[in-house]
Amino acid sequence: MTEPVPEPQAGPRDVGQAETVPLAPPGGDRTDAEPAEAAVAELPDALPPATITVTAFTHTGLSRTVNQDSLGTLGWLARTEHDRPVVLSAPLAGPAALVLVADGLGGHPAGEIASEVVVHELLDAAVDWAEPDRVAEALIAASAGLFELMESQPDVYGMATTVAGIAVDHAGLTVFNVGDSRVYQVGADGLELLSEDDRPGEAALSVVTQVLGGYSREPIVPHTARLAWHGGDRYLVCSDGLHNFVPAEELAEACREPDDRQAVTELRRLAFAAGAPDNVTVALVRLES
Repeated sequence: MTEPVPEPQAGPRDVGQAETVPLAPPGGDRTDAEPAEAAVAELPDALPPATITVTAFTHTGLSRTVNQDSLGTLGWLARTEHDRPVVLSAPLAGPAALVLVADGLGGHPAGEIASEVVVHELLDAAVDWAEPDRVAEALIAASAGLFELMESQPDVYGMATTVAGIAVDHAGLTVFNVGDSRVYQVGADGLELLSEDDRPGEAALSVVTQVLGGYSREPIVPHTARLAWHGGDRYLVCSDGLHNFVPAEELAEACREPDDRQAVTELRRLAFAAGAPDNVTVALVRLES
């Protein structure tokens, strides 16, 4: 995020058809290639469960050599790049469903480790995700966990990451972030930014004012909010490798595509058309009641 950007070395590969995969149960084994099938809580026949569908990809981009982004959703953690969207779907029939993106900081050591550790910790966290204060505490604890890891492994001292995401249950959703990864709501009139960038200003795209981990133990103040959701709502969670380089109006136009797989394919194309100078991660979320 803060390191110099080398010249692009290759062009984008064809996207192809989206890959649909079953989800992994929270706390279960996770792989990039084969998320395991989750157990589904039984609901009364008269109350068909609401569902969440996530269409996502993460990619190193055209200039970086390591993907320092991590994507976590529905019990699945991914850092290996994807050439086509991955689609996961599950009923909202139990604990909150998480969708989160973490972007390890360039210019710091081991950004890829920081982002993966934070996503893993949050996916496994025993948190009341419906309570914004409890979510903030979980983010603070995840940051503290990075410092503990640094103490035991000095070679990763200074590692840091942003994080942004949503936690969805039947009653509502909680938006959260630290740093400049973003959450948008997709609407007929465009994109509404729900997260809050930790930046000194729009001119400083590579500077963030707070992160998880890093060199300073100054307390972080996570941004959290509790919102209502309705059937058909869509949300976009992404790293700055997308929103820094693709104009907002182009992001909004891509998300107007009603087919989520096609929308995500177009977002990927736009990132590569802009040169993909950074890692890029996208999760498009659809909620149905």
